[in-house]
Formats: sequence, C-alpha cells, structure tokens
Amino acid sequence: MHTFKPEPNFLYTGFVTTLGADRGRKDLMLISMLSALSSIAAIVVSICAAVQLYGVPAFNLFQAPLAQAVLYPPARSFSESDLNGQSFAGEVLHGVEFAGVTVRSVDFSAADLRGTTFSMSWLTDVNFSGADLSDAMLDQATITRANFDDANLTGVLFLRSKLEEVSIHGADFSEAILDGVQVKELCKIADGTNSQTGIMTRDSLYCPN
Repeated sequence: MHTFKPEPNFLYTGFVTTLGADRGRKDLMLISMLSALSSIAAIVVSICAAVQLYGVPAFNLFQAPLAQAVLYPPARSFSESDLNGQSFAGEVLHGVEFAGVTVRSVDFSAADLRGTTFSMSWLTDVNFSGADLSDAMLDQATITRANFDDANLTGVLFLRSKLEEVSIHGADFSEAILDGVQVKELCKIADGTNSQTGIMTRDSLYCPN
C-alpha cells in the first residue's frame, strides 16, 4: 500500500522555526535573570557576613519594623492618663505623648514641650508659662484657665480646641494653626512681647490694629 506523505509546507515550517527562536530567546532571558539574582544573593550574603564579623547583627529585610523599634524606642507616653497636681517644670519632654489625658493643676512652666501631643485632652488650670511648645499638637482639646504667658507657641496646632479664660501675655503664636473664631477671641486679650523670640503677641496672631 502506498502511504501518502505531504510535502513540507513553507508556512508551517516557518512558523515552527519562529516558535523555536522565541523559546530560545525566552530561555536566554530566564538564564540571565537567574544569573543576576544569584549575583545579588551572593552580594547580600557577603555584606551580612562582613557586618557580623564586626559584631553588628545582620539586617533582616523582613524584620525592618522590629529593627527600627529597637533602634528608636517609642516616645514617653502619658496618653489616656489622669495627671493631677504634678509638676514638670523645666523638664525636657520633647515629643512626649499626652493625647487624651485629663490634666488638672499641672505645672509645665519653662518645660521643653516641643513636638508634644495634647490632642483630645482636657487641660484645666495648667501652667505653660515660659514653656517651649513649638510644633506641638493641642487640637480638639478643652483648655480652661491655662497660663500661656511668654510661651513659644510657634507652629502649634489648635484646630477645634476650646480656649476659655486663658492668659497669653507675651505668647508667640507665629505660624500656629488656629481657626478664625479662636484668633478673634485671642486678639481681644493679646498683649506683650515674647522674651524668647522677640515677637509681639498681637503681631504673631495678625491682630488688626
């Protein structure tokens, strides 16, 4: 019996040839990628070995948050505490958390309170006179009978806070963030010049003449 053998088809042969070439290129790309990854792995291993040689623990990419927590411990915090009758006068409390605290009759006079957080706190009869509160957060707080005389309040966030019966003689509010109602009320009692910055209280609040 005669068996039929089709003649090679030019188009079919060309397709197979092209497909083979594509696979070859992909294989070369894969080999190149694996080679690059192998080189990177070797470099990482070498760095880790060198770091450990000098007694420093190797850096683990998967433990970055933990490493940061170890190197930079969290700031001191009094959040959600009741602080009554305590004195922090003259203390360095840079960046300390006081968020959500209830503070009564506490003395912060001449304290370093830069970058502290008093957000959503209740502050009554608190003495901030001469304190440096620059860049602190006193937003959404209820502040009653607080003494801010000669305090540095540069860049302080006061938005949505209630300021009642406060004293601000010589306080510097430069670049502080307040709403229009707060500024209007504060301008009624603003006077004096800050001894630390030389800025007049009324000028720092942009009070009208």
